Amino acid sequence: MAAYEGEDSLLELFKVATWMNQDHDLWLCRRFESLHVFNILSIQQRLAKLERQLGKFIELESRGGDELSQGDEYSPAKRESLVKEIQANLKAYDEAILSAVEISRFQSPAAHTIKVVYNTVMKAATFKTLNHELGINRRKPSNEIDRSKLLAVLTPQKSWFHKFIDSNDRLRQLFAEKSDSRSGIEWYSESKIRTAEFVLISATFCLVQMLPIAALTLVQSRAWKLVIIFILIIIVSILTSLFANTTRASNFGAVAAYSAIVVAFIGKG
Repeated sequence: MAAYEGEDSLLELFKVATWMNQDHDLWLCRRFESLHVFNILSIQQRLAKLERQLGKFIELESRGGDELSQGDEYSPAKRESLVKEIQANLKAYDEAILSAVEISRFQSPAAHTIKVVYNTVMKAATFKTLNHELGINRRKPSNEIDRSKLLAVLTPQKSWFHKFIDSNDRLRQLFAEKSDSRSGIEWYSESKIRTAEFVLISATFCLVQMLPIAALTLVQSRAWKLVIIFILIIIVSILTSLFANTTRASNFGAVAAYSAIVVAFIGKG
């Protein structure tokens, strides 16, 4: 993050770095997408010029022209310099493209994280870096800040359950931990969230097992059995999608397969 031009800029950068280091979710950076595109286009422009120069050399060599031995423009040193320049610019071009692709894969920060940063900027007038370089405008409310222009560098991939808690103030309070009120940051326990997610998934496992057995045992009508099986298939498909990014997704698939066997067995009965 570049220093903001102003008084005590190094001290300010150190304060911002210390503040961001409280939580990996606060490690926010600008994407600078337009600058990435500008950089790629400028290197591309230089490569196009070098390509034309290389074409002239090849054309002269193919004709065996005398120009190659005359003057400095087509001297061996110039040819060697051209090759080195092509190699350097191609390397920079490839790195620029790969860098832009890699940055596009980073997720944007959550709305709650933006709110925390916004409140910090509002309270700490010395945090000019957050205000200017991250594009946090004090004149706009936090919900109007374009999160797509920022990237969360160290925020891990979160499940839908974790994201849902992040987006709900009341649910976050259920997992809140003691924190220093002076920091202005609301801390909540990641381990508690994982435990709650485990309980939710376990309860879902039980329902996936019990519902087919109970429903198909109690219902005698073949038509209603087909309706129940159809509904259960939809429920299992939705749950599979919801739990796809969780650590216990494979367990859910095993239970769903077991339930399918039970349904087939009861259906035959």
